[in-house]
Amino acid sequence: MVRNPKKQDQVVADLQSRGAEIAQGDFADSGSLAHCFAGVESAFLLVPVALETAEWKGNFVRAAEKNGVEHIVNLSVSGASSTTPIDLFRWHWEAEQTLESSGIAWTHLQPTDLARFNVRSILPTVQAQGAFYSSIGQGRVALVDEEDVAEVAAAALTENGHEGKKYVLTGPKAVTYSEIANALASRLGKPVNYIDIEPAQAKQAMVAAGLPDWVADFINDLRELEKSGGASGPTPDIQNLLGRAPRTLEESIDATLSEA
Repeated sequence: MVRNPKKQDQVVADLQSRGAEIAQGDFADSGSLAHCFAGVESAFLLVPVALETAEWKGNFVRAAEKNGVEHIVNLSVSGASSTTPIDLFRWHWEAEQTLESSGIAWTHLQPTDLARFNVRSILPTVQAQGAFYSSIGQGRVALVDEEDVAEVAAAALTENGHEGKKYVLTGPKAVTYSEIANALASRLGKPVNYIDIEPAQAKQAMVAAGLPDWVADFINDLRELEKSGGASGPTPDIQNLLGRAPRTLEESIDATLSEA
């Protein structure tokens, strides 16, 4: 899976140059996944944000079970539960239950909101207007750096002792969007403002930018959860697992700007 489909061939070629074997399958067709598990003992399960999250993850688990996979490291989400008001989080919880009942050893990774993704998403208006917009108010969230999540996933896949564990992955500090604005201003050398808007305004802007209605609703629901303190964190899991503190917001901003 690649962030930019136009770079798919480039990404595949890079992986192959590092010795990776490429196997193609379709999450929507469990039969097409069978050959992907030939000789595989441990697998990492990640699906894109989709209405079919629970279905696609279930197909992956069932195909893995039929083909002898012993351990699945599942990228879920912090807040996944049967009672969450956020549909996507509930679908991830349903997938967790499918995996736990499969007989395959499991590890659930439950990251909070992703630091680099969020910085990347606000950069266009920051650069054009010196501002970015959301409906989170002064809610706090311990944004986690994607590389920290990847390092934990690699450890869970290659080390013993992670079976049957859930890890809630966060950054070292819960921050407000105003604090994110200040951090960006410091790095960019120009003023940056966070402007709070109503959820309806946020949805209108997201849909105009091309997001499906349900994704815009999900993001608004997530911001409401974060506004109420439901994703503030932080947890010690990354420190305990990697033997070091999680990457800071400033480190995530620097990494994102270097990629821009």
